[in-house]
Amino acid sequence: MGRLRTLVYAAGLVASPLMFAMYWVLYPAYGDLRAADLVADIGSAPGRAQVADAFAFVAVFLAVPGALAYLRVLVARSPRLARIGCALTITGWIAVLVLLMTDVAARELAARPELFVALYGSPEVTVLSVLAALHIVGGVVIGVALVRTRLVRRPLAVAATLAPVVHLASNLAGLLWIDVACWVVLAVTGVVVLPRLTRLVAADEAVLRGEQGGGGPGTDSDLGVHVLHVT
Repeated sequence: MGRLRTLVYAAGLVASPLMFAMYWVLYPAYGDLRAADLVADIGSAPGRAQVADAFAFVAVFLAVPGALAYLRVLVARSPRLARIGCALTITGWIAVLVLLMTDVAARELAARPELFVALYGSPEVTVLSVLAALHIVGGVVIGVALVRTRLVRRPLAVAATLAPVVHLASNLAGLLWIDVACWVVLAVTGVVVLPRLTRLVAADEAVLRGEQGGGGPGTDSDLGVHVLHVT
């Protein structure tokens, strides 16, 4: 079970950001801000959009265990930021998952763009867009926790903190390769965090099996921490 948990965490920390990078590289409507442009570009390359969406759907699902992985490694040293960041991030990704269905709608309504424009401007999509932005806020909060806890080198922690905001700005400006660089930074951060996470998962499994007995958490105060226990 511990190996499976570590594998899922690793997929969330490393594979998810890289799959998001692939999504944006393949996405035919990258940088489009107007619904009419979006439906036109997706309608002109529906196959490419479908492949891009496949990457995005998997990436969003993996982003949830990725957020939980950061919660696990940060909760002992920065419990408040870790829990807030994780909660905001997961909420945002759930909204993103629903919003991805607008890409499907764009493919289906390519011949009736006025219907897609009406859908894209609906109050429901607007609310979902606001909620989706929470993954940006949550990512920044997690980055601040990385800076404070020094679990990774400060330059990388600062880059990971800025990456969500730079991703959003470059996305709106249509600067694809800056956007891709942000996702690569997040993947590298995940790689650096992964060895510590692996050790903590092993310690958690040992606690569950009772192998640590009454010996306490040992020399590392992170071991055996219950991530949902609020003191």
